[in-house]
Amino acid sequence: MQHPDAGEWIDYAYDHRPDILGQDVAVKGAEVGVKQAKSGYYPTISLYGTIYGDSSDDSRLEEDDFGSAVGVQLTYNLFAGGLDRAKTREARQKEKENRKSLEQARLDAAKGIRSAIADLRASQEQLLLLRTNEELIRQNRDLAEKEYKAGVGSLVRLNEAQRDLTTANNRIALAIAGMRQSWYMLEAETGHILMNVVPE
Repeated sequence: MQHPDAGEWIDYAYDHRPDILGQDVAVKGAEVGVKQAKSGYYPTISLYGTIYGDSSDDSRLEEDDFGSAVGVQLTYNLFAGGLDRAKTREARQKEKENRKSLEQARLDAAKGIRSAIADLRASQEQLLLLRTNEELIRQNRDLAEKEYKAGVGSLVRLNEAQRDLTTANNRIALAIAGMRQSWYMLEAETGHILMNVVPE
């Protein structure tokens, strides 16, 4: 049976779960917000250029009637009343909150995945035990059948052995369904289940 590795599934969840990806985008957006807020501390440099034409003699513009100008403008806000500092603090706080939310989303995902893997392994082990038990019950049923055919065993014992085998097979079927449910829960926790419903 396949035994999933928790580390690999957790890494997969970090890269594919929509809630974690959304939080990661929020962190990156907050980082940009901090840079934008800090830009108020720096000067602004503007480059401009103009071309103009003027003629006072007639309506025709000659080459000598045209002129151009190019300039650089440097603007620096000497006093903003603490506005830049407040914006920067607010942006940093938002970044901190988003990072905390991302970390919590990752912790929740890891916890859910480890729990799902534990359930899956328990269901796999249960299935192995039930199959081993079923094999022993089947051997007992076969022995009861041989005894009955040989005339040394009773029909009641054969019926009981067959009933026990049927019960064991039913338990195996339920265990297989439980194991598949555990796999489903693991794929849901990691976001792997979305690969089957979201087109690439």
